[in-house]
Amino acid sequence: MARADFYTTPTTTLDSRYVNVGGDTMTGNLTVPKVILSSNAIYPSADSTTAIQLNKADGITNVLNVDTANGRVGIGTTGPGAKLDIDGGGGSSTGLKISNLGTAIYGIDLSNSNLSGSDYLLYGGASNFWQASGYIYANSIYLYNSGVTSFEVGNWINFRNPSSGIVDLQISPNHKTAIGTGQYTDSGVRFHVRENTTTTNAVVETQRIEAIVSTASTGGSIGFGPGLTFYGESATDGNYRQMGQIDTVWTDATDTTRTSKMTLSTVNSSVLNPAVTILGSGNLGIGTTAPTNLVSLGGNSARTFWMERHTTANTAGNTLTVQAGGATSGATDKSGGDLFLASGIATGSGSSNVCIQAVAAGASGTADRSPATVATFAGTGDLTVTRDLAAVGGFKHTAGTWYRYNLSTGQSAVAMGVAGTLNPTDGTTHQVTEIVMPYAGSIMGITLASNGARTAGSLTTDVTINGIVTGLQAILDASNTQYHYAVQAKDINTFSAGGRLGVKFTTSGDWAPITADIVVTVIVEF
Repeated sequence: MARADFYTTPTTTLDSRYVNVGGDTMTGNLTVPKVILSSNAIYPSADSTTAIQLNKADGITNVLNVDTANGRVGIGTTGPGAKLDIDGGGGSSTGLKISNLGTAIYGIDLSNSNLSGSDYLLYGGASNFWQASGYIYANSIYLYNSGVTSFEVGNWINFRNPSSGIVDLQISPNHKTAIGTGQYTDSGVRFHVRENTTTTNAVVETQRIEAIVSTASTGGSIGFGPGLTFYGESATDGNYRQMGQIDTVWTDATDTTRTSKMTLSTVNSSVLNPAVTILGSGNLGIGTTAPTNLVSLGGNSARTFWMERHTTANTAGNTLTVQAGGATSGATDKSGGDLFLASGIATGSGSSNVCIQAVAAGASGTADRSPATVATFAGTGDLTVTRDLAAVGGFKHTAGTWYRYNLSTGQSAVAMGVAGTLNPTDGTTHQVTEIVMPYAGSIMGITLASNGARTAGSLTTDVTINGIVTGLQAILDASNTQYHYAVQAKDINTFSAGGRLGVKFTTSGDWAPITADIVVTVIVEF
């Protein structure tokens, strides 16, 4: 052992080459081979990569190595490659653990103003992992993997694909998260997902929500499935309250026949209610979770199906068309689908009607006019119409019937009698020749029939309006010997309400037989 330069004891002065076991104060350095122990330091006699070592009891297995030549410390390694190099030896123990920090703000402080660009504070190879519990503080943090930055923290937090270097997950300084959008992309939303694909003609799944039953070996059953809930801050107390929900559940959980339904719920008067439900069959329910038809409305209250008013100023409303399906294009002699308007199911002595409402023209102006019922189809089949009927071809009615007995020859524009007005005195003439019309309309047809076939000459019957011949005629001649009719379009020969309709006949001088009796009917539309 090297000599101590000087030492003293409280009572005795001893040989200066030795250090007393206790009670001495050493004022010089204690030198052992290659190591010098001073009053406040331990240092080697010469710098080397293994200047100071601490080994296990076997004297061989190294635990701590101080490389004074490069200013490095190795734990579990005699060749440290960094300021602190820890070799775990391939065991399962934790490589570096920091605990019981007390009031420390940061578990690890990696602040370094000298780093920039591609410099890295944390580096890991392809097979190495970094696990941290607590805080790591740094201006920038990079995890380097196989030549590519895998993880970096600065103004942004980025997780990169180690193969391509593309940012897969990103958290921006303003608390927005993006997946698959690329580096430093701020789309303006809190959560943004993008799937990069070469597919151009198929749906690309960008998000997936799953629900699993971790305690049941058979998995989910009817009514089981994932949901998505929406919350918003209440104006009353600032607490977050439920605003809506989207649920997807099994209606048949058997794998080979599995069927689901999706329900969109909204909050009304602080109560969450199902608003729209779509079944696996495609049936859509509005206000009902069990739609039995393609579109079903909840039956617990009256409903109105309508088109909203036009929002452009001073613009008429748009047309709403309900149309049944057509036959296959190019099909031969195939009918189109029927359109049914059906009222509700009744029970016992109850009934239901089909009502049609419309808006009649009113005075000029901007005041709203609401629709009113103009026609009602009762369950009995009766039709009640509150307004006048009209049709493109006209609603056709028999205006009246006229008779004439024993047609004589050479007659010209002789008025025929109205059926039912036979003169009881002579039994052959009629007391009334015209019928008064209660509504405005037009002449549409005339029919003529004789009890005996024409044998010679001709017979002409004309419809009259207010005594004036209209030109609509029915004629018996060589072509039509016993029966004839004629029709025309509506509104050719019109009459007003209160107008008189009649029939006049004309026979040729050789008409036969003169014993023939004829009957004429006139068809009109109102």
